[in-house]
Amino acid sequence: MANLNGEVKKSYALNLGAHNTSSGASAFSKLIGSSFYFSVLALGGPEQSYSIAELNIVNGDIKLHTPYGEPYKKGCWGAMNFDYNYQTYNPDTKCIIISHPADHNIHVFDTKTRTTKVVYGGSKAAGSIEAPYKSMAELATIPPEVYSLAFLRSASYQDITYDVVKKRYYRNLNLPITQPNKDVISALEVRQSIVIEMDENFKILGEYGYIPKKYTFCYGFNWPGKGFYLSKNNTENEDFRIFCPLVQ
Repeated sequence: MANLNGEVKKSYALNLGAHNTSSGASAFSKLIGSSFYFSVLALGGPEQSYSIAELNIVNGDIKLHTPYGEPYKKGCWGAMNFDYNYQTYNPDTKCIIISHPADHNIHVFDTKTRTTKVVYGGSKAAGSIEAPYKSMAELATIPPEVYSLAFLRSASYQDITYDVVKKRYYRNLNLPITQPNKDVISALEVRQSIVIEMDENFKILGEYGYIPKKYTFCYGFNWPGKGFYLSKNNTENEDFRIFCPLVQ
């Protein structure tokens, strides 16, 4: 913990057991009162994982919350992005909203009561999402190129975000690749995605399609009260981005 000048005031030993802190596009952190919440991943796979950790910044205690849902209890989900979890925060309800890639449902963790409820937040376009492998032993025998294609041939939910003005949730869904692509690059060329729009009570209001080759959800943003804007991919200069309205 540091002050505004970057001076370290306090440090904590994170005893997360069989978990590790999450990083990259799926990383989440939020300080609420004396509790610092952050996303975690299980080292042994998501079927035995919790989604978030709570650090008490006063006494250093750690608690884990919100196990992965029912789909993760069947088969092996290791490799690629199936083991990630994506989160956003609703300041009105003080709830952390969690999206798991293989789960049509959304997990809503209430920071006031430390309880989780499960609500539907999926799309019929996703179809059935099945575990790509039977066990970690099977996964260990598969070349990376093969399991990458297995991931792309399945639907997967990813980022979720909340517009505090319009009181809307936006959840990203990557659709499965149906063409018999032989490599990851050609598969990504034809992949399509959907943004699911929900109201504050998770009632689905609509779905909006886009092509990830041209646009990126994770670099998009909510313009409060104006809608959700996708980032247009710029292969010539990644430091310069153009944003296009998807939902207004």
